[in-house]
Amino acid sequence: MNGQNKIECGCSTSSTTASSIDKRRITVDFLELDMTRVGASSCSTCTSVEEQVSQVLEEVKPILEKVDTIIEFKKTLVQSLEQAKALHFKASPTIRIAETEIIPTKGDVLGLEDRYWEWQGNDHPTPPSGLIIDALLRAYVGDKNVPELATEVFQVSNSLKAYFAKQSTDELSTEKANDCGCP
Repeated sequence: MNGQNKIECGCSTSSTTASSIDKRRITVDFLELDMTRVGASSCSTCTSVEEQVSQVLEEVKPILEKVDTIIEFKKTLVQSLEQAKALHFKASPTIRIAETEIIPTKGDVLGLEDRYWEWQGNDHPTPPSGLIIDALLRAYVGDKNVPELATEVFQVSNSLKAYFAKQSTDELSTEKANDCGCP
């Protein structure tokens, strides 16, 4: 987040000099469905959620720096069914912070229709800042009282299988460009 260390999304973190090696690291993984198959760079929901995450990270960065903690942001475009299986990709977008996975909980939780994040009894079209901050703080303290990533056998949704099964751009262009779940 200071300009010394580049990562995939174009954000940066503290440099990897000897002094930063001793710092605690919290990795924020942002996974989204690769929309280039339908001629789009991203969907509006994924774009707004990524902007929300970036804003929250900028807000908490000064606080975590005071306790020698670095946030690393990694963005992954899920480009194949095999990759979706390997990543246990459930919804687009997915935010993973330590042991916490933030995915839509209402609507089409598979991420191919309207979806919503539930927090403190309310539904939100993007994950609220408080939900992301809560996950970051739990990662900082190593709170194990958060739901861990599922350990059962993971099954890719039929919607994602159908999306990746489409071979031609003609076939894909007949689909709406926001097929990952944008309203």
